[in-house]
Amino acid sequence: MPAFRTDTEIETFSNLVNEIIKSIVAEVELHKKLLENAKTKQQVILDRDIDKLQELTRWDEAILEEVAKWEDHMEQTAKALAVLWREDPHNLSMSRILELLSDEPEAIKSLVPQLEEAKKEFQVILEELKLQNDKNTILLRRSLAVVNYSLDVVLGQSQESSIYNDKGRRYDSKNSAGKKRIFDTQV
Repeated sequence: MPAFRTDTEIETFSNLVNEIIKSIVAEVELHKKLLENAKTKQQVILDRDIDKLQELTRWDEAILEEVAKWEDHMEQTAKALAVLWREDPHNLSMSRILELLSDEPEAIKSLVPQLEEAKKEFQVILEELKLQNDKNTILLRRSLAVVNYSLDVVLGQSQESSIYNDKGRRYDSKNSAGKKRIFDTQV
C-alpha cells in the first residue's frame, strides 16, 4: 500500500529522485569519456607513445575529479532521501532506493523506470570500462616485460642461459663471471 504523502512531500521526493537520476546520467557520460580514452590508450600502448599515454592519463584524472563531484552530489541526495524515509543512510543502496520508491504514491513511483534505466546503463558502461582497463593493464605489463628483457639483454644479463658446460648441464651465468652491474635492470 503506497504511503500517504502531501503535495509538498511528493514534490520533495520527486526532486530528490530526479537529482539522483541526473547524477547517474552525468556519471554515465563521464564514464563514456573514460571508456573512449581507455580504447584510445590501447592503441597508444601498442604504439609505445608515452607522451600520448601521459596526456590521456591526465584527462582521466580530470574526468575522475568530475565523477567524484557527482558522486558526492548523489550521496548527499541519497542522505536526504534517507532522512525522509527514516532510513540509515549507510544502508541506502540503489536497490533499496528502488524498493522504497515502489511503496510511494504513483507520482513518485513513476520515476522508478527512469531510475532503473539509468542504473542499467551505468552498470553496462562500468563493465565495458573494466574490461578495457583490464586489457590495457595486460598490454602495459607485457610492454614492461619487454622493456625489462631488453635491458637485461643490453646489460648482458639473461634470465636463463642456453649454453651448456662440458658435463651437459646448463651453464650458470650467475656464478661464472661474478659481473656486478651498476644499473638496476628492473623498470
